[in-house]
Amino acid sequence: MLKKTQYVHEQKLSDHLLLVNLLTFNFILLSRQDGEHWMNNDLDLLEKKESLIAGFFLVENDEFLLNKSFHCFGNRGNLLPSHVIFITDECNQSCPYCFEREVGSLGQIHRSLSTDNIDQIYKMIEQINGGSDCGEIILFGGEPLLKKNKETIRYALEHARQMGLPKLQIVTNGTTIHTYKDIICEYSGQISSFIVTLNGYRSLHEEIRGSQSAPTFDLIINNIKLLLNLLPEIRIQINLLLEERNVDKIDELLSFLKYEGILGNKHVHLVFGRIQSRTQPQQEHYPCALPLETYYSRIFKNCLHSTLISDEMISGSELNILGDIYKHWKSNEFVFPHLRGCEAVYPGRFCYYVDGEIYPCTEIAGNRSYAIGSFLKGVLYDRKCAQWRQYSIKDNNKCNTCKYIGLCGGGCPVTNMEINASFFDTYCLHAEKALYQMINTLYEEGFFDECFIL
Repeated sequence: MLKKTQYVHEQKLSDHLLLVNLLTFNFILLSRQDGEHWMNNDLDLLEKKESLIAGFFLVENDEFLLNKSFHCFGNRGNLLPSHVIFITDECNQSCPYCFEREVGSLGQIHRSLSTDNIDQIYKMIEQINGGSDCGEIILFGGEPLLKKNKETIRYALEHARQMGLPKLQIVTNGTTIHTYKDIICEYSGQISSFIVTLNGYRSLHEEIRGSQSAPTFDLIINNIKLLLNLLPEIRIQINLLLEERNVDKIDELLSFLKYEGILGNKHVHLVFGRIQSRTQPQQEHYPCALPLETYYSRIFKNCLHSTLISDEMISGSELNILGDIYKHWKSNEFVFPHLRGCEAVYPGRFCYYVDGEIYPCTEIAGNRSYAIGSFLKGVLYDRKCAQWRQYSIKDNNKCNTCKYIGLCGGGCPVTNMEINASFFDTYCLHAEKALYQMINTLYEEGFFDECFIL
């Protein structure tokens, strides 16, 4: 006997009812009459009954639907983990939103890796992966490209090449790239990409970053252009961190980047990000942060009327899947429920910090209670590693009975620990509120107008 699936989001839009399947993310818009039949459970009277069956809004067995989703999208394959190497905890900036504010330069601790440490880390990478084949290797900080780290960076690139390791990705604030021109040219074949952060157009960037007394915007822009000249084929990702002061001024920056020949270059990819904290999700320390529940709705208020914002840019936040759902609705891009856990859970992430320990996530690197190994000792802590590898929302009673399970993936284990003092006591992201706000904004901006006509 057919029944309404548990995994459905219901939302009134004018005199229509929008249904979103929370495992397939397809939607269907019901007329007022069909909406009343749906809400009253008069399923045999539904005009769109066949469409509702085809879209898994009407099912015989919800458990079968969820198990099928876990089988298709929750099973973990053979993806290799990524490796993040903290070259230093020192930085030449003091961005007020930085999640490393309690360690590194913001905590007045200055440490850097040695070339011997690089050897130890590469040995651990081979040990973890069973050879030189591995996922991404990322050079991170602090600011990895400080002048004092040049020989360490050179050594890391040279020995990665000698060992047959993958090309390295470099995450940088972009202010010192020009001082590495010689190394970048020499090891261009061993660098896969650069990731650089911007916070808005010129004066707004300086205001948000707190760098008015020593401006960085033009320096970063010139360094991006330098990279494009030195390495025309290099991939550059620009992260635009959105918050209250810049979310309504995105086009100002994009217009400038287009004029400079940066936006529109096929090797430059700009993506949005939300300023967030895994350890302090309420962001009390940063009042300008965009609330998770309204992050995507604020983006869509701008992007649906912009000729410069592309779908590729729409991303970021703990509920990144909402951006994917929008692309699925707009362009039929494939989207699947978030059932495997975060990247620290699968495919896994190993963060090699300057204290000699290994951590599963960049945001907790330096907090030794979270350490899962030591590259100085050449060991992994099996019990702690297993806790991360074996974490599954399918075993979490709070999550596996929630109809929004496919949106949040069980949240963040770090946040669970920091807020609820338990790996498995989920700190709820209230994904339903974020989805509601996104749909409401899309409706107000006319996204569903063609559906109403149909």
